[in-house]
Amino acid sequence: MILAGWRRRALVALALLTAGARSAAGQDSVVVIRPDLPDDSLAMGQLAPEVVRQLIAIYNDSLTTRIAGSFTLPKDSRHQGGIAVYRGSLRVLGRIDGAVTVINGDLIIGAGGVVAGPAIVAGGRIDVREGGTHEGEATVYEPIAPVTRLPNGLLAVRERRRPLGELAAARTSFQTGSINTSLNLETGRTYNRVEGLPIVVGPSFQTEGDAPADARIDLRAIVRPTSDRTKLRDNVGFTASTEWRGGGPRRWFGFGARGYRQILSIEEQPLAKGEAGWSA
Repeated sequence: MILAGWRRRALVALALLTAGARSAAGQDSVVVIRPDLPDDSLAMGQLAPEVVRQLIAIYNDSLTTRIAGSFTLPKDSRHQGGIAVYRGSLRVLGRIDGAVTVINGDLIIGAGGVVAGPAIVAGGRIDVREGGTHEGEATVYEPIAPVTRLPNGLLAVRERRRPLGELAAARTSFQTGSINTSLNLETGRTYNRVEGLPIVVGPSFQTEGDAPADARIDLRAIVRPTSDRTKLRDNVGFTASTEWRGGGPRRWFGFGARGYRQILSIEEQPLAKGEAGWSA
């Protein structure tokens, strides 16, 4: 009997699901244990600092067999003691008697493979295939571990990359009477095809000491390197803001205002548009 194409595909999918269920029933289950992270770390998908320290300590331990990159333990081979792999997958076809740690990679236990000891995987998964065995606790952390390998072969915490705006910024300040003046030069902190990497420059003034009123004025000119060079208005933008407070010790009045002409992103679109305005 000839089945229609969609019926044939449905039967094949059902057969594959049934085989997968039988395979899962015949192997050890994998328990995914997430660290007890604070809310902000969970939101950013980052490992808790104590987990990162634990991974580094395990890898750097002199009693641990350290491997950089993927590694396969062949069939009929046996390894005694702890083993740790960085930036690669560990495929076990033989037997490991000891703790296994995989950092930014997968642990794959193939047919006939045995891991007799706890297993920790960060930035990857544990895959115990049909015929493979894992005897011990399994701990999986989904986020990538922020670590790097040093020239001596040991691991260390990877330093956070400084934002682009911090790499290209300069500021100087000086005092004249009760007015503190700051001169600022920085980038726009983001790059896009419309305005390139904008250059932002300008002064800010703030009263200090015994001045009759507290005031702050910020002026910034924005130069856009990749805007239409034939139109000066499109090449230059600005932001200007001011705040005033006065009226004695209790400062019973105050006001602020802001004017601008700058590139603002369009929601859910890869382009950008120019916008000018005034707010108070």
